Amino acid sequence: MKKGRIVVRIEISTLLDGNGKLSHRKMDRLAMVLTNLQNSGKDLLLVSSGAIVLGSDKLNIKIDMADVTTMMAAAAIGQAELITLYQKYFDQYNQKVAQVLLTTDIMDRPSRISNTQNTFDKLLEMGLIPIINENDTVSTSDIELDDNYPLALNVAMIAKADMILIKSDVNSNYIIQP
Repeated sequence: MKKGRIVVRIEISTLLDGNGKLSHRKMDRLAMVLTNLQNSGKDLLLVSSGAIVLGSDKLNIKIDMADVTTMMAAAAIGQAELITLYQKYFDQYNQKVAQVLLTTDIMDRPSRISNTQNTFDKLLEMGLIPIINENDTVSTSDIELDDNYPLALNVAMIAKADMILIKSDVNSNYIIQP
């Protein structure tokens, strides 16, 4: 019987509290729900944004959306924060995670697609949840779009996912795409 492979896309804004700070309750619930899904036999891949928000928060600076270079630097700092936080919350449920940073041009290089697919397969076989984000320090595609939906689509194609689950800020909806 097929396990089912699900790409979950979450924007950092859905994990923030009313003051724009990371909500520990929301992070905990996300880790709990995804761990429960993983424990039920599903293969999960999490596409998450948040590096720029967390990096600017750590630096205590307000990001000017026109200043791409500062956003890239904030992403470099925030990426370490993001994976550390995810690991902290997933650790509470004995769920291991792995970080995978990609760029949108991955789809232009068959060898990168194959390498990434092999990495996803091995991580999932080992029972880990890959946490994927765009490598904003070398690619500005997601920064320019202000959205990582294209990244989630690429991940779903590479991972041969059965569905994508998207947490939307609009009316707090969830969108499921088979």
